[in-house]
Amino acid sequence: MNLLSGEIQQRYHRPVLLVVEDTDKTEKERAENIFFKHAQTLAGFNASVIYTFPIELRHSREFGDIKRYFHTHRMPNIVLKKRDGSKNSDGWKVMVKALARRMDWGLITHGARNSVIESSGGIMRYLIELVSEAAYRALSRQCTCIEEQDTIRAIAELRKDFTAALRSDDYPLLAKRHADKWLNSDDQMQDLLRMRALLEYENGDVWCDVRPVILPLVEEHAYAPAAQS
Repeated sequence: MNLLSGEIQQRYHRPVLLVVEDTDKTEKERAENIFFKHAQTLAGFNASVIYTFPIELRHSREFGDIKRYFHTHRMPNIVLKKRDGSKNSDGWKVMVKALARRMDWGLITHGARNSVIESSGGIMRYLIELVSEAAYRALSRQCTCIEEQDTIRAIAELRKDFTAALRSDDYPLLAKRHADKWLNSDDQMQDLLRMRALLEYENGDVWCDVRPVILPLVEEHAYAPAAQS
């Protein structure tokens, strides 16, 4: 790569930029090996390089170490609700615009559209996944328009994954974070951020909140009375 970039610079007298995509989709263990153990190698090209970085490693204790080799740039989640819980109209407009570029409004009702946007938590990938799952539900009813009943089923299906993954002691912590939006580096917090039960936002400062699809679970289990034997 250095020979190639050197040839380009010599022949065309232009700087070289390499863009390495999909490195954010690598398995966690492999990504840790690539970025944390071989950061010096990744930064060793005689050219500028952009790498996509796995979001779960953003919450790792070793994340600060790679700043010796890289200038990091975060692409924060889109804020649909401000830290005080009020609606962020600008964030909603972004998500509406993203859907409008991917589908005709005749394929989804207004209520269903709002439902998937709110449940996405401001993450584009989750928005598309929810719409795809809701579309499948609509097709199974032989309907060509996604309705709220389809989005409800799609959200419930996604919630099942968290029902199986969350521990009983996660719920009180999630309830606290939903109340105070406080982001810290405690191990349990980092685990919840990595599994995307908590989502990080930037809106003046950095904070977090419970992922909307699991908020009903948190409200149900966090304050449930302890069983007595």
